[in-house]
Amino acid sequence: ARMDPDQKVRVIWLLCLIWCLQEGPDALIRDELRRFCKPEHNRINNFVQLLKLASSTCQHFIPSDESLPVLCPKEMTQEAFNCLSASVILLIDECFDAVSEDEYELEKLG
Repeated sequence: ARMDPDQKVRVIWLLCLIWCLQEGPDALIRDELRRFCKPEHNRINNFVQLLKLASSTCQHFIPSDESLPVLCPKEMTQEAFNCLSASVILLIDECFDAVSEDEYELEKLG
């Protein structure tokens, strides 16, 4: 379902995702990403879409100071972007070899 980035439910979802990515053991996250890249699972596109949704939710809070200041202050927004950036780096680190061999998957990810 589509939600506006300013909906509180989407903010809470974002905070839960960020918490899981930030507090989860690095080895476990890397294992899951490797598993997403395997042809039998092929869920890497779903994870990329999840990261894109999280990024667009974060971007909603940058221009305006009145956007849910209690739930998402500037420091938390910056921390969320840092965590998403680290997740993208992990994704590239773990899945680049598997995905770069398949032209169709590269096109889908773009």
